[in-house]
Amino acid sequence: MVTEAAEAVAEVAAEGAAEAVAEAVTGGGLAPLVVVLQPREETFPSGAADVVTSGALTRHHVQAMIGAHVQPVLPAGTVACAPGPVNAASDEFRVTVKGVEGHAAYPHLTRDPVLAMAQVIVAAQHLVSRVADPMAPTVVTFGTVNAGTTPNAVPVEAVARGTLRTMSQEWRERLYRRFTQVVEDTARAYGCVAEVEIFPGEPILVNDPALAALAGERLREHGWMVDDELRSCGADDFARYGDVAASLMMFVGVDTEKGLHSPAFLPGDAAVEAVADALLAGYLAAAPSAASSAPSSTTGAPSAADGR
Repeated sequence: MVTEAAEAVAEVAAEGAAEAVAEAVTGGGLAPLVVVLQPREETFPSGAADVVTSGALTRHHVQAMIGAHVQPVLPAGTVACAPGPVNAASDEFRVTVKGVEGHAAYPHLTRDPVLAMAQVIVAAQHLVSRVADPMAPTVVTFGTVNAGTTPNAVPVEAVARGTLRTMSQEWRERLYRRFTQVVEDTARAYGCVAEVEIFPGEPILVNDPALAALAGERLREHGWMVDDELRSCGADDFARYGDVAASLMMFVGVDTEKGLHSPAFLPGDAAVEAVADALLAGYLAAAPSAASSAPSSTTGAPSAADGR
């Protein structure tokens, strides 16, 4: 899970950015801002999908969605603001391998699902190295493996869960089929039967090129280093906002040795200012286009999602 420290940075930064925009809007001329504090940012079902389907963004005439995510692979003082795909589509899977249980001293009388699962995990990696196009980033990661309750028995089944990720929508759909085939055939080779369940998750996160370019200019003007190349197979349900508005997710460098999802991840206080600055740059990039494309009865609102 995202740590409480990262969430605190996100909420305080979003509040600070909103206060700054409120003062500017009061002064006249700029489009208003909607701050989105969505539920379930990293939990299925997607909180962003709920926000989109609720119609709230349409009711507020939101023209652009802006987000910022802390990113320890970047040095402090750097903000990544790349156009196009920046995060992968992400799906989860559950693999159940069923064998024949028995005493560990008589393995020839069993069909060992633990051994079969071990081979499944290894075999699945060739999908990345030998099946996927090298130009289509792909990840196959097994995150949990569970089997048995005692050291002197072969269990009846082994269960693994993990994630499939890629930057290619076309390959994403074929990856489901190829992964299932590899798992089933490998388990069968060891006398076991495999069941594969795939749970579709978040889509590819695509940054609007115009927003990325304008936000990058604003950041450079105010002394920030801008990285316009960073992409990763991370995933974020912020991607769903791209279905209803131009969207931009930036990644803000922070000074910490621990990586994302580490319980020891604790950015310094400077991260709050950095995320707020990124959100403001995104807002300023979106504000002119939002104001010009809004319905005559209201001013369009660039919407800054909370920094993540």
